[in-house]
Amino acid sequence: MAALPSKKYILVVEDDPDQAQLLRGHLESEGYETEAASDGLEALSKIKTRKPNLITLDILMPRMSGRNLLKRLRQSPDTQDIPVVIVSITPKANLSKNPQIVDYLSKPIDFDRLSATIRTTLKHIASPHKKPRILLVDDDPEVEDLLRVFLFSLGYEVSSAQTGQGALAEIVRGRPDILLLDITLPDMDGFEILNRLKKDPENSRIPVILLTAIKLNAFQEAGLLTGTAELISDTIPKEHLLREVKKRLKQVEDLSGAPPAPAKGAAAQIWVADDEPEMARLIQEVLEDTGHQITLFPDGEAVWKRLQGPPHPDLLILDLKMPRLGGLELCRKIKEDPHLRGISVILLTAQDPSPLKQQLPSDWVAAWMMKPVDFEEMTTRVRWVLSRKKTHV
Repeated sequence: MAALPSKKYILVVEDDPDQAQLLRGHLESEGYETEAASDGLEALSKIKTRKPNLITLDILMPRMSGRNLLKRLRQSPDTQDIPVVIVSITPKANLSKNPQIVDYLSKPIDFDRLSATIRTTLKHIASPHKKPRILLVDDDPEVEDLLRVFLFSLGYEVSSAQTGQGALAEIVRGRPDILLLDITLPDMDGFEILNRLKKDPENSRIPVILLTAIKLNAFQEAGLLTGTAELISDTIPKEHLLREVKKRLKQVEDLSGAPPAPAKGAAAQIWVADDEPEMARLIQEVLEDTGHQITLFPDGEAVWKRLQGPPHPDLLILDLKMPRLGGLELCRKIKEDPHLRGISVILLTAQDPSPLKQQLPSDWVAAWMMKPVDFEEMTTRVRWVLSRKKTHV
C-alpha cells in the first residue's frame, strides 16, 4: 500500500533486528513511514532509491559503520542535508560534531526524547527560516574571537565592529537581527549607542545583549531595565559567559522564530603536525568525520620540506613543541615566505599561550588551542578559520 503523502519517511539503520523492529514499531505508532537497513551499504542503496526525511543511525555495524556512512552522506550534495539521530552504545565523545547530527541517544533508547527530537527537527525543515545575523561589538580581541567562534558554531551569521562608530556604520549598511554590545568602547560607551538607536523607530526594535566588566550605577541600571537590553558580565569564567549568551539568544529566538541551522563548510586540505601519534590520529579522525582531507606529519621539518612544492594545504594544525622544528618556528618561516604566507595556521599548546602571542604578529596565527584538545571546539574553529579564509580570497 502506498504511503500517504503527508507521512514522513524515516530510515532506521541498525544491525540488531530486535532493536530495528523496536524502533520501527515506535516510529510507526507515531505516524511515520519506516524502512530498515542493517548496515551502511544497505542504507546507501535504499537512500539512492528514496531519500528519507530523517535517519536513525547505529554506529557499530558490519560492512560499513555508521561513522563511514556519515562521511558518505556528507560527500554528496543530495544527502548532506538529511538530519541524523544517532542511536548507539558508542560514547558520544567518540564521534565529532557533525552538522547533520541533530541528537545523540544512548541505548537503551529514551523514546520520549527520540519522538521530541524528530518532531522538532522535521518541523524546522518544513518551516525554513533565514539565518539570524548578529552584530558583535567588542574592542577586546580575545573576547571578540571567543564570541565570534561560539556564535558561528551555533549557526549565526556574524559581523563585527571594535568601536561605537564602527557599530553604527555596520547598522546603516544592514540592520542586524541581534546586537551583542560591549558597554566600554574606545570612542563612545554602549549607553550612547543605545540612545542613538532609540531615536530611530526601526533600530529601536533591535534586541540588544550588553556585555560589561563594570558595575552600573542605579541610574544606568534603571535605564537599561526600561529598555530592550539584556545585561551580561564578561568578567565571569568563559564557560559561564558562553552559557549566558546562549541563554539570552534563545530568549530572543523564542520571540522571533526557530534557531538557526548549524554552520556548514566545504571540504578542505588540512595538514596536521604533532609528534604524539595518538593525538595526530584523533585529530585526523575527528576532522575527516566533517568531510576534510587530512595529511599527518611527525614534526615541523617534514611539513617544511613538503611545502617546498605544490600542492599546498588550506590549513595547517601545528603542535607548538616538536623535535627538529616546532610549530612556532615553522609558523614564522611560513609567514615570512611570500609564497606560503596565505596558508592559515592553528597552533596547539599545553601551556598558556598569552606570552607566546607576543612573539608573532597577531594575524599570523588564525587560532590558538589548548591541549588536551576539545574536539568540538576544534571542529568549530576549523570551520570558522576556513570560512574566514574563503571570504578574504
